[in-house]
Amino acid sequence: MTAADVYRTIIEDVVGLGDVELAGKLFADDFVAHRTGLHTSFALLGGPPPAPGAELPGKRRFLQGLSRIKASFPDWSCTIHHCVADTELVAGAFTVSGSFTGSEPFLGLPPNGRRFAFEEAGILRIRDGQAVEGWFVGDELAFVNTLTDLGLHT
Repeated sequence: MTAADVYRTIIEDVVGLGDVELAGKLFADDFVAHRTGLHTSFALLGGPPPAPGAELPGKRRFLQGLSRIKASFPDWSCTIHHCVADTELVAGAFTVSGSFTGSEPFLGLPPNGRRFAFEEAGILRIRDGQAVEGWFVGDELAFVNTLTDLGLHT
């Protein structure tokens, strides 16, 4: 599997479909995710923000976050629009969509049945067929605006 194949499988099948078994094979145990943008969402909803650029260490932590996402948004999916790769780094742009119909709250909000779609970009460093590091940024403002009645123009 090429680095681009690993990227597509992670975004579409692991993150998009929640395939945890596949994630166990495609993520290194010490995988580190760098996520920007969440501090804005937490601030808009009145919660304590994570540190800007906070690192999420380890495959286990990433999978816990994915499980929480799928509990709130059972039909969460990702559609890749662009993907470019070199030997280790793969970057892509994709749309995340779904509906807030799960059994768990998200960012303190109870499920409300609303549909959403927002744009995301991510870079993964792939070594020996596994993701070892990732950088992600998404349109968190559009996502939160769709889930709430904030009425923000994005």
